[in-house]
Formats: sequence, structure tokens, C-alpha cells
Amino acid sequence: LRRARALDDQGRLTALGQELATMPVSGAEGRLLIDPPAALAATLCDLVAILQRGQDLLLPDHLLRGRKEDVREARRDLFEGLHDEVSLQLAALRHGEVRRHGLRPAALREVRQIARSLRETVGVSAEQARAPLSSAEELVRHALRRIPESAFVVRSRALKRRVDGRAVRGKPEPWGNGEIELLVWPFASPALKEGEKAPADPVAGVILDTFWLGDDGTGVRGSGKMLLPCSYADLVDADIGERKVGEVRAGNHRGAPYVRARVERALAGVALSANEEALRGPELVDAAAKAILEGRILKPAGEQVLNDLHIWEVLADWPNIDRTWIGEDPPPAPHDYLMERLRLLGVEREQDLMLVEPEDLRPDLEAELQIHRFDLDPLREEFPRVWEHLGFRYHCQVSPVARRVTMTPMDKKTARAADPKANLLPRFRGFRVRYKNASRVIDLRG
Repeated sequence: LRRARALDDQGRLTALGQELATMPVSGAEGRLLIDPPAALAATLCDLVAILQRGQDLLLPDHLLRGRKEDVREARRDLFEGLHDEVSLQLAALRHGEVRRHGLRPAALREVRQIARSLRETVGVSAEQARAPLSSAEELVRHALRRIPESAFVVRSRALKRRVDGRAVRGKPEPWGNGEIELLVWPFASPALKEGEKAPADPVAGVILDTFWLGDDGTGVRGSGKMLLPCSYADLVDADIGERKVGEVRAGNHRGAPYVRARVERALAGVALSANEEALRGPELVDAAAKAILEGRILKPAGEQVLNDLHIWEVLADWPNIDRTWIGEDPPPAPHDYLMERLRLLGVEREQDLMLVEPEDLRPDLEAELQIHRFDLDPLREEFPRVWEHLGFRYHCQVSPVARRVTMTPMDKKTARAADPKANLLPRFRGFRVRYKNASRVIDLRG
């Protein structure tokens, strides 16, 4: 119920849950009927009515007696172009005749009565009730939005056994949704003419009816029917399946920043898609923060933020006896800081990055540290995060309590260079300076 958003985190009924409680059908079927699109409402009532009865409206061949060929011909006409069980049952309900099409009279009568009752409950108008049946494509898109847990795919091991895209007749196939596995029998449409080749069997779909049977005393086995076929692309469009974000690519194109990644999506171990996508939401914020720090987008924001957080850390750690500012809280980690900053700026889509200026990302150090600018600016100059000389770059780690600065090379070129000269170093307010290169540590200024 929580996954269906019928209960909140405190276990109370949500607005959706309250609506479901008034529905005369189960939770999943109720979600199909709550506030349905007007164009689908009548067909959805028919569909839920069929699911409530849970019985095939068509009589099996052995009960047709001497009318078998006539019924088969009538069914081919009625179901022409229909190759899934759901569309076939809907057509039988709406347009079928008991004798001509070989339908179960009691089941047909009951399902039509249930459908009329559901239409009254949902508020289907007379005009909507007379509209043609909705297509399987429209129904599956609605079902994927309302009951995404009912989306299943044929398991990989079963796909390998198919021939020309068709399952072995007379044997069920395993379908999975990442949580459970169901056995589904291949569907043979009575719309097929004599000798006509059946289309390839679906590889994905929404399973609307499930049932469980004991399995020789060792457990239970699930089966599924009333399958609405769909494609992998339909599942991806409905945001179904586990996402795995691969290598991120970030940069600028015609002055606009972009953050994209190869995104793989899978359901029940079956790959649905693998495409480069523009990241969104938390994934975008995470990747964009990293790209900013690496200088791939919104330059020079990355360097500016690192410099600001560096002096923030230095001043927050400054001994109380020698400070004119109040702030003592240390800064967050650079990546965490930028993620929070991007969230506050409302960055959710790649296009939002175009509205962000580098200056928007910098912390307000005067407010954070409660320090005056005329105190802050000299300290920035005296304690740089990075000192550069003759193309060599050194990172400066400051320990105000120990009154010490530790310098380390930032790249291989600098690591291979001669040790920096003490007389060329920044003042560092008279702090001791040592140079650490790999395992070697020397004092540059005592």
C-alpha cells in the first residue's frame, strides 16, 4: 500500500488510499479506475469487470460440439487484428454473441452487469459508454502509470529458447518484474486464419491477473494471464526498471553546459535500454557537482568554491585568542556543498544549468564566519589554497593551531621539480612551512 502511495510514512491513508477504500474492487484494479482519462474510462470499467470475474469468456473448443467451425469463423471476424488476450476479452464483452461466438452465457451476463455498475461508480457518461474500445497501446500506457509493479518481462533464459521470436507452444514461460516470477502460457489468437503465421510473442507487458498454486508440497508457483503486451521502450518511457548510471560526460556545447551519462536500465535481469541521456534530479546534481569541481562546466566556479572552502576551514579552525570573527563551524566537503547549493538553486534538469552563474555557487563567507571583508581579504592572500611558481603547482594545507603550512605537489611535473625556495613562498603570516613530496618531508621555513 505504501508503494502504491495509498499509505503515508505514518501508516495513514493518503487521498489516494481514501479513494481506493471506496472502490468495490481490489487495490490494483481500483488504481486503474481512480480518476481515469475520459477517453479510457468506459474501456477500463469493462476491463476491471472482466478481471473481477476472472474467467475466460470464450468456451473451449470441446464444448462447442457441432458448431466448432462456424464459431471459429465468427470469432476470426470478431477478433480480426487482435493478438492479445486483453483486447480479445474486451471485444467479446462488448460485441460478442453467446451462440454465434461461443461465449459462456453466465459469465458474459455477470461481467456486463459488473461493467455497468462500475461505470455508474466512476461516472462514465452515455457518450463515453458508446465510444469505441480503447486500443491496447492506450491501455498499457495507463496501466504502466497506475500499476507499475504489474510490468513484467520474459526472463533471459526463456528468450534464448524462442525460435524466430516465438515461444514453444504448450509450455509456459517465466516472466519476472524484479521481485516475483510468474509462468505465462503463450497466447494463440483465434483471429488467425488457417495457415496464417502468428506474430512474434511479446517480450514485455503488464500482467493483470495472477494466481498461485501449491507446488508439490514444496511451496507455491505463480501464474499470470491477461497480458497487455508492450515494448521495452514503453517500460523505459514509464520509468520502469533499475537504472545504472555509467561514465558521465560533461562539458560545454555552444556556450551551454551539459551533463550526460550512459544510462542502462534493466528489469528482472533483462536489459531494457542502454543510451546516453541527459541526467535529471539527484543524479544530475551529483554529477554536476563533480564536473564543476573538475573544471568541466561553469568555470571558474570549481576553483573559486575550493578556494572559498579552504579559507573557510582555515578561519573556522583559527585559535580564539587571535581572531576577530565569530564563526567556528567547519565547511562541508566541497562535493556536498555544491550539491546542496545546486539543489537550493533549483537545478533539476540540464537546461537549469544555463541559468547558473559561477558567482551563484560561492559561499557567503562574511555571513558564515561573521567576519568583516577588510579582515577576510588579507587572509585570503596570506593563505592561498594553491601556490603557483614557474608553472609548478603546490597545495597548501594550513593548520592554524600548530601554526604550520604543509605544501604538497599537485601533479607529476611539480613532484619532479626541485624543492621550492623559501624566499619565494607566500608570507603565511609567519607560520612554519614544510614540504612533503611522497614520503620525503623537509622544512622550508622554521
